[in-house]
Amino acid sequence: MARNQHLSSSNRFRYGDTCSKTFFDFHRAGQKKTPMRELVTDNEPIKRQTDLTNHITDFYTKLYTSEAHLPGTQEAQASCWDSVSARVSAKTNASLTQSLMLEEVVKAILALPKNKAPG
Repeated sequence: MARNQHLSSSNRFRYGDTCSKTFFDFHRAGQKKTPMRELVTDNEPIKRQTDLTNHITDFYTKLYTSEAHLPGTQEAQASCWDSVSARVSAKTNASLTQSLMLEEVVKAILALPKNKAPG
């Protein structure tokens, strides 16, 4: 059995099989990082690292900011907002605006899963 496999097996009990930073850092320790050398687009291949970075940044910027300009998006948003009531009932409003109790906050914090980031 290879040394890394033995370490991986023995540390599985310590780290568990959870998707934690420690677990992935341990398993990535021997991996070599290789940068992307070339990206083939519709026009031409992109080879320089600065050009790759700019292309990828532009792609994701357009991806996450251009949705309102797609055909049908305005109609879909209007339809969605029309189906939501504009006001909440007096009972719901009272529930949403009441003061927080320390016991409620402590109970909510204790209910969170251990070693996990919320959200």
